[in-house]
Amino acid sequence: MGERRCFELTVCRGDVCAGERGADAIADAIRDRLRERAADPTAAEVHLARLNCFGRCSLGPNLHVRERLPSSPGGPRRRRPLSALYSGVEIDDIDEILRVHVDGGRVVARLVRRLSATAAGSTMSPLAGRAASPAGAGLDRARDGVADPGQGGPESGDAGRDPG
Repeated sequence: MGERRCFELTVCRGDVCAGERGADAIADAIRDRLRERAADPTAAEVHLARLNCFGRCSLGPNLHVRERLPSSPGGPRRRRPLSALYSGVEIDDIDEILRVHVDGGRVVARLVRRLSATAAGSTMSPLAGRAASPAGAGLDRARDGVADPGQGGPESGDAGRDPG
């Protein structure tokens, strides 16, 4: 039997996403789905985390899905983790994200959105401490395997756990 894959799903809990756009309900629905999956020993291991803000409030609610690869002592990782920041997520999207991304190893492209120049403005990303640009800011694409170079995402410590 192969190695069990592990993912972390991080849901925004900022005022706009959680309060106005329903991210709290998204997190509750994910928690319910994860309880259902827990009985399946072949299913990927999935952890739920919350982050104060992804800096993409106009596109929320936002959900970052990142594969956590086991570290290789003394050597590089075997491959890049599968990672994507999904925006405008609805409860009806959760099963598809779990089926396609977590179980199937593919990004749900329709939920990956770029920040527009108007939405990005010159605000600071709370994740990276860098000014957002029209193309977005956040994760290092080469390092973190982000599906879209315009996507930001949680960095270690922001969600209360180390994503790597």
